[in-house]
Amino acid sequence: MPFKHQTKKLLRAVFPKKVIATAKKMVLKLAYRRSLNKTTALFIIGPPRSGTTLLTRLVNTHPKIIQTNESGIYLLLSRIIKDSAGGRAKSGRPMYSIEYTKEISASFQHNAKAIAHDVFTNCCINTKKLSPAYFGDKHPHHDACIDFLAKLYPNARYIYLTRNPLDVMHSISSNEPNFSFLKAANEWNRITSNYETFLENNKPQYLVVRYEDLTSQPEKTFLEILSYLG
Repeated sequence: MPFKHQTKKLLRAVFPKKVIATAKKMVLKLAYRRSLNKTTALFIIGPPRSGTTLLTRLVNTHPKIIQTNESGIYLLLSRIIKDSAGGRAKSGRPMYSIEYTKEISASFQHNAKAIAHDVFTNCCINTKKLSPAYFGDKHPHHDACIDFLAKLYPNARYIYLTRNPLDVMHSISSNEPNFSFLKAANEWNRITSNYETFLENNKPQYLVVRYEDLTSQPEKTFLEILSYLG
């Protein structure tokens, strides 16, 4: 009897099927996680209603790209690190035992990448993309943690999506009951300024894509994006 067959028979006799299935999943997860450590981070950025969701769906058709749609993992991590380091909760109230909250902040800072990669590992498994070339999360409010992203991934790449400001403002005010056109204009200006200040000061690798080009010439625009990513 071949050794491989004997091994399988022995495993089935000693371990229940659930245990074997769990072990296989753990090994698979470890393989995916290791591949992510060699993968380049990619972030699609731009203000709300600028077409970032459309672009995310487009890039996810590529077998080597994983882009989650507003998982918020980096916003959450950066907020926990910042709030606990300052000894204050989101409400602004002081936390108890500030010496411990600072330790919590340091621990989250140290393990932030591993925590985020655990999320993307599950995405890789679900989409069966074993060795992606790029991974990241699309979120229009990443301007609130953009410096955190740059520190976590110094070699990250960014796709900055722009759209006619009037169209963005109209879309925000039309889809958000609490947003007047003026409030939408202020929101667009704030987020756009944050992104463009970051790009100008840090000079990361980034590509500017116009929403109008994406919708009128999707194939050409997608090829330009793939050319940028290499």
